[in-house]
Amino acid sequence: MNNIKYLPIGTLCSVNDSNQELMIVGYSVVVEKKYDYVGVPYPGGIINRDSYYFFDANQISKVVYEGYKNESYDQFITKYDLVNKVIDKKIDNNEVITIESILKEIEEES
Repeated sequence: MNNIKYLPIGTLCSVNDSNQELMIVGYSVVVEKKYDYVGVPYPGGIINRDSYYFFDANQISKVVYEGYKNESYDQFITKYDLVNKVIDKKIDNNEVITIESILKEIEEES
């Protein structure tokens, strides 16, 4: 997700010119590989565990609606590049990725 605009949670988008709109519900999901975003079908949402779609920023063909942004979002995004770097490093080193290990490494780098 380097050098791209981070779309906020709640953003509706189309992926790969599909007619199915997805609502972004998460970032940097690791499932066999790291994806920039995780989304769910809109308006149906999560119907079962197979309702999640994993995709990268370069697959977004259209932003239908941009989600809500506030000061908390801005604070999150300023730290997000560092979080992504730690996740990428852990993937490269085949390390287990946990919230605790990410926070510990960020604290050590600060």
